[in-house]
Amino acid sequence: MTLQIEVSEQCQSQLEQAASASGLRLEDFVRLMLEQSASKRAEAPKRSLVDIFEDIWRDTPPEELAKLPEDGATQHDHYIYGLPKREV
Repeated sequence: MTLQIEVSEQCQSQLEQAASASGLRLEDFVRLMLEQSASKRAEAPKRSLVDIFEDIWRDTPPEELAKLPEDGATQHDHYIYGLPKREV
């Protein structure tokens, strides 16, 4: 696959310097960087949805949490779509 991208002159200069210091052609250096980055992403441990929500809630101030409705789970259609509340 051939991929063409635009980078700033400063970025190009930095990549050329790094490639030269590595003893690689610019194209080979960038390809190696991309392959390593893709490999690291593929190997990164997957986070559970619970972990993601815990991270979000951890940073939520208590006063904002206090504003959430107590019946949000059972009446989600009301809060999300504006439907009338259901009898439960």
